[in-house]
Amino acid sequence: MSSNPDARTPKHAYGLALHWSNLDEKFVAECPAFPEMSALGKTREEALANAEAVLALLIEDYEADGDPLPPPTPAPSYSGQTRLRMPVDLHALLAKQAAAQGVSLNTYIVSLLSAGYAIERTAEEAISVVREVARQEYKAVPSR
Repeated sequence: MSSNPDARTPKHAYGLALHWSNLDEKFVAECPAFPEMSALGKTREEALANAEAVLALLIEDYEADGDPLPPPTPAPSYSGQTRLRMPVDLHALLAKQAAAQGVSLNTYIVSLLSAGYAIERTAEEAISVVREVARQEYKAVPSR
């Protein structure tokens, strides 16, 4: 048996994080302990199964090379709550806007954050698509 306790860390000790990729139109599973690892799937289950298989291969490679495994990192879990500090003037402005719309301050702030996130993700995906189209166009241009 190895003197390195990390050498026998089972794959189930590593947490997996799952999210949807609009660009790939698939679920993506990632392992926080292995940032280079990700796996895709048409369903959550498929992405997780693919990630488990990739993780097992990664662990085998680490062990075969005699490299220490990173410490297990559980997948993050979130409560849906956070404490937010802001300037008093901003707090007052947001509270007035929420009241004008007939919603709670919390609901109003969540809607603003959601809209901002959607805009950012859409812009990132548009940039990725433009880059891919440019790569394809560049490949199609005959060399001189």
